[in-house]
Amino acid sequence: MMPGKSVGFRAKVSGWSHSAIFFFAFPAEVVQELLVEWGQRKDQLDDAGGWYPWTDEEIARKIDWCSQQQYRGKIGDRLNPPRELGDLEAKVDGMIEPFDIGPVIDPKDQLQTAQRFFRNC
Repeated sequence: MMPGKSVGFRAKVSGWSHSAIFFFAFPAEVVQELLVEWGQRKDQLDDAGGWYPWTDEEIARKIDWCSQQQYRGKIGDRLNPPRELGDLEAKVDGMIEPFDIGPVIDPKDQLQTAQRFFRNC
């Protein structure tokens, strides 16, 4: 989740609202719910370090403003970004090869790990 706000931070919620609404096609109600939960966290502080949570009205106003803005892309276009790899797409199988990662260390079996480590010493 996002860190709490600080001085001048409140304007960034417009960007998050814009991203959620346009890039990922979240309904405004979902964006409101997510940001209200985030806005009530204890790390929402004012200039003096006192708790200063977002109100439902502040968040709703930001979301309303974002919803009225023009978006040059297609709503939801970040959900499935296009993959235009061209010639690279055809060559990918020849470029990627399986590899052996060696022994797997079990953190719960320290004796086995030590025996493997000291076997060649």
